[in-house]
Amino acid sequence: MSLFASKIKVIILLMILVSILDTFDDYLLTYFGYKDDGSLEQLFDTGLSIVEFFLIYQVLLKARKIIHQLNEKENRYQRLVEFSAEPIFIHNGEEIIYSNHAFVTAMAASNVKELLGRSVMDIVHPQFHEVVAKRKQQVEMYGELAPIEYKIIRLDGEVRDFEMSTIAVMDNTQQVFQVFGKDITDRKKAEEELKRTKEQLENIMDSVDVAIWAMGLQDDIIFVSQGIEKISGYKPSEYYDQPMLQREIVIPEDRHIPEQIYQDALLGLSSKREYRILDRSGKMRWFYKCGYPIFDDKGNIIQINGVTIDITKRKEAEIAVKNSEQLHQLLQTSLEHFSRDVFDMMKVSEMEEHLIKVMEDVIHHSSVGILEAAQDIKLKKGNCNVSQETLSSSLDSETGIGELIVISQGTLIKMGERNQTTIWLWIGNRPDLITIFPKKVWLETITRYVSVWYENLYRIEDLTKELEQLAHVKQAPTWLLRLLFQISERERIRLAIDLHDSALQEQIIWYRKMEPYCVEASIPAGIREELEQIRQGMKNVMEQIRATCNQLRPPFIKRLGLFNSLKGLTRDIGARSDYEVYFHASQFQAVLNDEQELGIYRIVQELLNNATKHSQATRVDIALLSDTEKVEIRYEDNGIGFGDVTKVSHHNHMGLFGIKERVRSLEGDIKFSSTKGEGLQVFVTIPVRSSDSMPIIS
Repeated sequence: MSLFASKIKVIILLMILVSILDTFDDYLLTYFGYKDDGSLEQLFDTGLSIVEFFLIYQVLLKARKIIHQLNEKENRYQRLVEFSAEPIFIHNGEEIIYSNHAFVTAMAASNVKELLGRSVMDIVHPQFHEVVAKRKQQVEMYGELAPIEYKIIRLDGEVRDFEMSTIAVMDNTQQVFQVFGKDITDRKKAEEELKRTKEQLENIMDSVDVAIWAMGLQDDIIFVSQGIEKISGYKPSEYYDQPMLQREIVIPEDRHIPEQIYQDALLGLSSKREYRILDRSGKMRWFYKCGYPIFDDKGNIIQINGVTIDITKRKEAEIAVKNSEQLHQLLQTSLEHFSRDVFDMMKVSEMEEHLIKVMEDVIHHSSVGILEAAQDIKLKKGNCNVSQETLSSSLDSETGIGELIVISQGTLIKMGERNQTTIWLWIGNRPDLITIFPKKVWLETITRYVSVWYENLYRIEDLTKELEQLAHVKQAPTWLLRLLFQISERERIRLAIDLHDSALQEQIIWYRKMEPYCVEASIPAGIREELEQIRQGMKNVMEQIRATCNQLRPPFIKRLGLFNSLKGLTRDIGARSDYEVYFHASQFQAVLNDEQELGIYRIVQELLNNATKHSQATRVDIALLSDTEKVEIRYEDNGIGFGDVTKVSHHNHMGLFGIKERVRSLEGDIKFSSTKGEGLQVFVTIPVRSSDSMPIIS
């Protein structure tokens, strides 16, 4: 019994000692003489037996090891906090008492001393002071709080967004607050940018005539964009509230088409089709709809997405073209004839009379006139039964060339502008000119074409008047001739570009639009043949416009040189004329400047044009020769010739007179030799001069 009692005594004593160690560990270890390595320094008489003291020694030794382990764990935790990549700091409710390296960096501090002792409120943005004070009370109550976002003011003054969580801990005898932070400024900026991008995308989608939609597998509408209201007149909310609305607005004959798109998507297929609907106002519209299935990671269809586009304008244009082959052919033919006829006109009045005649013939309407608007509005040509007051209130000088102004009595189209005066084409009440697309395009094209000729003819008339005034005094100087020809060349280039970029491009567009109908199997063969004839006629017009552009602006002189350009010119004219052209240039070696080369090219071109129009020749010979001082052009044909060559003037031989003046502008000499019925000979001599020796005309 004494042995058992002794064991109980030892156990109780050990429990008491362990309890005492929890509070007085350092004091007891010192008292019993333990060193830092755990060894016993001295032992004194405590009144205990050797066994009891040995047991106490073992308990103290283990306690010492436990304390070392706790210290190591605490040190490791401190190192983890110190070197954590996330900002961490500790405050006592008022000021910062600890900061790790990451928080020092986040606060733009040079060292930790700049932060210690600083008030917590100093680093928190003023708008969050109340939040911080309230969270301090909450953490004292609950011990730990979930993260919250607020703004921090760094030492360099920059405001950053942080996400902070707080826990309350005991440090010796006082409660402190450990704060774990995370700089989320970049994330917030990215979120804001993503939000802005999303809003921009939504605005873009809402501004275009396109609807984006998504449907579930039960034929239910998941999403439809605001664009649906623009193209159908019904709001997205109406589609959500009335699932059958999307079918009800479809014209009965076409209701199977959108249903087929849905069924194809359920089978995993993408499809696209066109169909008709009636919008809220009752107007028929054409829709182009495409749908495609959306799959999950396992390959199962989860929904159907798609887009619906309003193609009404395109379909109306296609139908208009398809139903007006004769009208289209008439419009194209009239453009072709007008562009050809206007080349022979040298006066504004002639072109205006011709324009009114073309308008009356094509649109079958007599109320066509040309108005001149300055301080007053006057009728230059044709008919116009609209009052001065109505016209004055309708005309806008800022209107662009070829643009239309529609009023109740008719349509006004701006054709030109000169010296504070605008020129307008008036057409009485003909709404079909605006509603029928080909007519509208034709009208805009021909007025733009006329606007170019207006400018050119006005300049020509002005220059002609000045030249006539000079002619009464003396012969025009060569520099003036050169200037006139340079202006003419610039205008030729402008006209060629305008023809290429307007009339030719319009022809190309319609030519390509006609192509699918020429091979469409659903169109009867007879109509396809007529469409193909129209298409080939358009192609011929395109080729004629290209040829005209090339005549106006020789494209190959700089690249090919004068010899090859003239060789190509004589070959092309000979191929489409009733006479043969023989070109000889074996003795031509001169090096000329750009102006001389272009002048010689134009001289040969005009000689051949004159032969085509007047000579009735069967053979034309052209020789180009040169030496170190001059270039010679020798022309001869076997045509009908003419009488007295000394009477060549702009009144009776305008073409030859133009050649004569061009030669004189190059300071050359020209001689004509002709007897009626025995052809014509022309001898041209042009001095060879470098570009440096010729005065510059700008």
